[in-house]
Amino acid sequence: LSQPRCERSQVVRSWWRYSLYAVQWEIKQRRKVRKHFQDKYLSFSWERQHYRRKEYVKLFIAAKLLSPEEPGALATNSSAAESLASIEDELAIEQILLYR
Repeated sequence: LSQPRCERSQVVRSWWRYSLYAVQWEIKQRRKVRKHFQDKYLSFSWERQHYRRKEYVKLFIAAKLLSPEEPGALATNSSAAESLASIEDELAIEQILLYR
């Protein structure tokens, strides 16, 4: 059996469509979760947002930007990455973009 031949441009185009669809799907899923837990987002407090952003930035720097050559950095990076992932699960995409 032979597979149908596709031009390279069609393959590239289909991969771009797939990636865009995947990102849109992820955003929709996060918005559904956010709407489900709206009580977390209705009580807006500047102090809480300030603390969350400081914590997020600290973890983001530890997880993404610190060099792995530093002693103990590997353990710090993995724990920071886990904490960062848990915070990102709670936040809306828009807040993550603002924090970064």
